[in-house]
Amino acid sequence: MVTVKLTGIEAAMRAYDPARVSQAAKLAINETVKKIHTDAISSIRNEQGYNIKAADLRKKVKITARASVANLAAVVTASGRPISLSYFGATQYRGRTVKTRGGQKTLKRRSSKSGVYVTIKRGEKTHLTDAFIAPVKATYKNGDFAGFHIGVFRRMGDKRLKIAEKRVVTIASMYGNARTERAIRKAIDGSWNKRFNHHLSRLIK
Repeated sequence: MVTVKLTGIEAAMRAYDPARVSQAAKLAINETVKKIHTDAISSIRNEQGYNIKAADLRKKVKITARASVANLAAVVTASGRPISLSYFGATQYRGRTVKTRGGQKTLKRRSSKSGVYVTIKRGEKTHLTDAFIAPVKATYKNGDFAGFHIGVFRRMGDKRLKIAEKRVVTIASMYGNARTERAIRKAIDGSWNKRFNHHLSRLIK
């Protein structure tokens, strides 16, 4: 958990109409939180180097509370199970078939590759020789994991035993990384005062 207390609101309320100050603060906080959301995702992908689409991260990092005039606070939440390897560019080669999260295609000739290749961080490709990509019916309800879920799986022992999905780091660990925390604080420093002063100047005219 990273908690940041914004300054300047109380002083402004002593100098100006508190109702207008609260409105300016509400707008500025919500704009700052959007900036945090965007910059944290950018840091995870670019500074930490995780090979995961921004759209997939946005599903897992959510603004769970926005500021209101009555409650000048906002919350960004990054939580959930470890992320499936299927989100990290997973590609399965088997004979003439190539399969990814987006579907499958047939090659003109048989591939010399076999198994599943994933790139968790850019430039670091991993080969899982006995893994496969498959859609499975989820037995739990948790956001985009409800219904059918596409994952990278391995069998636990021989063919009679159940399969296990391969997962890696949690979104919370990505978000709590020191580099991403610095990006969050930089977003706040660059956005809060600027947006608060902009809205306050506009509303008190």
